[in-house]
Amino acid sequence: MSKNKIIIYLFFLFLVIYLFIASFIGTNKFNYFRSLLNNQQKTWIKNYIFPYKTISEQRDIINDQVDKIFNLNNKLKIDRKNLITHKKSIIKTDGNHSFKLKSNDNLFFYSIGYRETNIKITGVLKDKNIECYKNKSTNSYVKDGWTIFKNSHKIKLNELSQKCKEAIFFIGKFNDKNFYFRLKQEKKKRKNLLVLPTTNFYLYADSNLDIEPYNQSEDYIINLSDIPLKINDVWAYKTSQSIHNITNKVVKDFDIILDYEFQSFELKDYDLIIFPLHQEYVSDEFIEKFQDFLKKDNKVVLSIGGSNFQRDFKIKDEIIIIQKNKFKDNKLYNLNTFYPGLNKNCIYLDDAKFILGEVTEPLIRENIEYFFPKIKCDNGKVIPMLSIQTFNKSNNSKLIHILSDGIGINFKKIKYLELKIVKEINNIINN
Repeated sequence: MSKNKIIIYLFFLFLVIYLFIASFIGTNKFNYFRSLLNNQQKTWIKNYIFPYKTISEQRDIINDQVDKIFNLNNKLKIDRKNLITHKKSIIKTDGNHSFKLKSNDNLFFYSIGYRETNIKITGVLKDKNIECYKNKSTNSYVKDGWTIFKNSHKIKLNELSQKCKEAIFFIGKFNDKNFYFRLKQEKKKRKNLLVLPTTNFYLYADSNLDIEPYNQSEDYIINLSDIPLKINDVWAYKTSQSIHNITNKVVKDFDIILDYEFQSFELKDYDLIIFPLHQEYVSDEFIEKFQDFLKKDNKVVLSIGGSNFQRDFKIKDEIIIIQKNKFKDNKLYNLNTFYPGLNKNCIYLDDAKFILGEVTEPLIRENIEYFFPKIKCDNGKVIPMLSIQTFNKSNNSKLIHILSDGIGINFKKIKYLELKIVKEINNIINN
C-alpha cells in the first residue's frame, strides 16, 4: 500500500473518531471520560479541539438574549402606547378639608394622556350658577428642539371673585371628569338652615379609580381632605337646581352646614331645616337630632328626595365610613324611605315626561298625612307626592317630605304642590 493511501485512511479514521467523540460532548454518555479530566483540560479540549461546540453554545446564548430584547422592546412599545392612550387625572389641595377650604388654599391639577388641560369651575349660588374659572392650555410645547411637557396646573382660590367666594359649593370640570369643593363660610345666624348632602359628592363612582362603593366587599372610606373626582355627575347639578327652587319659592336666605356636621350642630336658633335633595346617608345621631328639633314648638323640616334617610354612616376624625350594606331601620324611626326594586317605572300622572328618579315607599302611620296621589308605578300602586308628619302631637312642628327626586327638583313647576308647601311652612313659622 502506498504512503499516500495510508495517510488518507488515517485521516478518515481520525475524522470518524473525532466526530464520534464530538457527538457525545455535552451529553451524559461522555461523563466517564470527562471525569478523568480537570476543568482546565476540559475547557482546552472544548475550545481548541472541538471549538464548534463552544460556538454553538454562544450562538444559543446570543439568540436567547436577542429574543429577550425583542420581547422587552415589544413590551415597552405596549407600555408606551398605554401611557399615551390611558388617561389619568388627579386633583390635590393643600387645604385639610375639601369642603372647608380657605381663600389662601390652592388646587393642584395633574393629568397624563391628555394633549390639552381643560378646567372649568362653576359656583352654585343660592339663586343661580355662575362661571368662576376657565382655562384651556396645551400639555406640551417645543423649545430649542426639545419637547417640554406641562401636565400640571395650579389655581389660587384667593383669585376667585368675591361673588364666587359666596358660592354654596363649586362644580368643576377637569378634562373629562367632574370635581367638587367648597369654601368655608361663616354662619350668620339666620332662621333657616340648609344641610348640604356632601356625602353624595364623594360617592357614586368616586375618585380617579372610578370605584363604586356599593360593589365593594368591605366598608367604604371617605377621606375628607380628598377632592371628589368622578366621570359622571350624579347629584351636584340636581342639588343646585333644588337649592335654586327653594330660594326662589320657599325662603330667600339660609345658613349652610355639611350633612356630616349636622349631628353635632346646635339648632336652637333655627326655625326651618332644609334637606335639599337625596339626603341618603344619615347616622342615628343625625335622625335623632332633627326629630328632637321637631318636638319643639313651631319648627319645620323640609325634606326633598325619594331615598332620604336610607343608609348609615359613621365619622372618625376626618374620615367618613360608609358601612357595607348598612341600611337604617326606618320603621324604628318612623320615617319614609326608598326600598330598592319595590316601585319601578313610575310616572307623574299630570306629565309623563317628568323623570321621577327614586320614589319613597309610604309608611302607614297615624302621624303621617299624604297628599296628591299622582305617582303611578308599574305594579299598579299610586303613590302620593307629599307627606306631612308630626313627632309631637301637642305642638305645631312638622316634617314636610317630597317623595320623589324628580318631583322635588321640579316642584316649582307644579303649582298646587308649591302652594301647599309654602302655605304649610308659613303657617308654622309665622304662628
